[in-house]
Amino acid sequence: MASTVNDFSPFLGQPIRSLQTFLREIGQKYEEMPTVVPDGIYGPQTEASVRWFQEFSALPATGITDKKTWDAVVNEYFIIINQRTPPVCVNILPKDFTLIQAEDNKKELHPIQAMIKNLANTLESVLDLEITGVHDENSVNSVKLIQNILGKEETGIIDKELWNDIVLLYETHVSSPRFQR
Repeated sequence: MASTVNDFSPFLGQPIRSLQTFLREIGQKYEEMPTVVPDGIYGPQTEASVRWFQEFSALPATGITDKKTWDAVVNEYFIIINQRTPPVCVNILPKDFTLIQAEDNKKELHPIQAMIKNLANTLESVLDLEITGVHDENSVNSVKLIQNILGKEETGIIDKELWNDIVLLYETHVSSPRFQR
């Protein structure tokens, strides 16, 4: 796994504390791994943790951190950190987005329709619709139902505020569902 100097900036000049920090993080995933406290001292705790990790990684279990052990620890650490980190979010609307009205054919409508389609699987009061990129009658009616759920005027028009509301509904009911049909 590629890394940059910035990935290690808090650890520069502190190799033992860095190793201990990485091992402690790895130990959060593997409870049977001996616990190590990042104190900057390569003592019995660190040696036991390194030995366990070496056995786990099919490396010679010496308790000494050689280059192969260091590389394996760093790799495992970044795998664990990447698994915990949520995916990068992307703003898919252009900066000049204003609104989508009935019969508009806009590429920005595809993700909105996809979210509405998924909301329809979770919320009974939302109509299922095809993802076409056209704000046709079915799309407008689905948007009006969402506006109704939100207590807003039922115009069928999608503006930035409604976009944000749809995203919030999607995050609440689809991305991390607390309520199921």
